[in-house]
Amino acid sequence: MLSDNQIPAPRVPITEKEGELITREWFRFFNYVYEQVLEITPYVPPIPPIPPIPPIPLEYGSFYGSISPTWASNIATLVPIESTTTSSGVTNASSVFTVSTAGVYELTATLQLTTTDTSFDRNAVFWLRVNGSDAASTAKRISIPPLNGSGLPLYAVITLNFQRQFAAGDTFSLYGLSVDGYVQLVSTAVSISPAYPAAPCAVLTVAQIA
Repeated sequence: MLSDNQIPAPRVPITEKEGELITREWFRFFNYVYEQVLEITPYVPPIPPIPPIPPIPLEYGSFYGSISPTWASNIATLVPIESTTTSSGVTNASSVFTVSTAGVYELTATLQLTTTDTSFDRNAVFWLRVNGSDAASTAKRISIPPLNGSGLPLYAVITLNFQRQFAAGDTFSLYGLSVDGYVQLVSTAVSISPAYPAAPCAVLTVAQIA
């Protein structure tokens, strides 16, 4: 412990002469103080940096169906989505999709519809099936007006959006029902004049969000 008797007397100069080296007495004192500080100050090793946590790879997929099926009246029918645009971790087998990683997923489907009725509005219902069973509270209903006076078909688009918690290996699919058989899924081909691409009857995007 530092005591007064280690401090050089006031008459002892700090340096031998102005601008020269420190005197022996003051050097010994400062060295003593330095040693005391080392004794009372514990060594704390530096904390190594925490490596960043790598991000969890998120699964995704984009799919579409270009087949225009003919749906019977009032029968629950699988929405055909046979083609894949891009996919990572989400697989498609005969319009039934499987996720390989557990998590929260956002599913968005866009369906293009038409009607064969010339007189009345007609309805269709669409919903989600998970692991082969209808998912509760996922149905959406759409009404389509009849064909217009020119006989040309009218088109309607419905968007379905679901946010679901899936376990690894869970499957899901889209189902629909044409009330009385008038509303149908329909694809349109590539147009040359005016030019625009084909319009699938069903487009599905899948994105893992957590």
